[in-house]
Amino acid sequence: MESPTFSGKNVLVTGAGSGIGRQISLDLASLGAFIYLLDINKDGLCETAKLCKSEKIKIIHADLCEFGALEDILIAALEGERLDGLVHCAGVSQLSPLKSLDMDRALNTYLINSHAAIFLSKFCSSYRVISKLGASFVFISSIYGQVGSAANSAYAMSKSAITGLVKSLAIELAPKKIRVNSIVPGFIETSMLNKLSENFDAEYVDRLRALHPLGLGGVSDVSNAIVFLLSQKSRWITGSELVVDGGYTAQ
Repeated sequence: MESPTFSGKNVLVTGAGSGIGRQISLDLASLGAFIYLLDINKDGLCETAKLCKSEKIKIIHADLCEFGALEDILIAALEGERLDGLVHCAGVSQLSPLKSLDMDRALNTYLINSHAAIFLSKFCSSYRVISKLGASFVFISSIYGQVGSAANSAYAMSKSAITGLVKSLAIELAPKKIRVNSIVPGFIETSMLNKLSENFDAEYVDRLRALHPLGLGGVSDVSNAIVFLLSQKSRWITGSELVVDGGYTAQ
């Protein structure tokens, strides 16, 4: 199958400073897209920009929780250009039993994982921003938005919200030729996972790996799925969740 091309396409990627966000940025750069790289981690953004080896990039150093300032920052960064795609990869985890849940951290989890998604959708779907040919929005959800996990209520709640958002926006934005879908990853080998693993013994990590019949995934496994949903090869897909979990939820 011929690889999709993104030549002449503009895509905004959040969480571009690391992990899945970095990988999709690299892949889109190799496919000819102009990429707007957004992250709160300036050093990570600079590293991603360097790895992209492309002149068709712009760094946006911003906090997704600062909604009041974010719109002006994005308008200034776009300089009148229009978007053909949005990929919301930025996210934080919150692992804590309910009895000791830190409500401030829980709120921050909702703001980045869920509220930022709806803010970005509103901004990117406006007529002054979106391409007249339509666009594709892709959000990163999680298997924990579909299956239960102890001590994971805040994170699971924030990711479950993506399901409702995707289905509602798919209907509302279809007249603008905007498709809205989500990727539902299992555990991916990223720095976030490695940080979580530091809190557990080797036996727990081994059990975690065993829950994935195909083993843990890599960022490229998720990025490949995102490229598909951004491309015209998925032109008749909207309001869907593409599960990329190595068989975790098949059990």
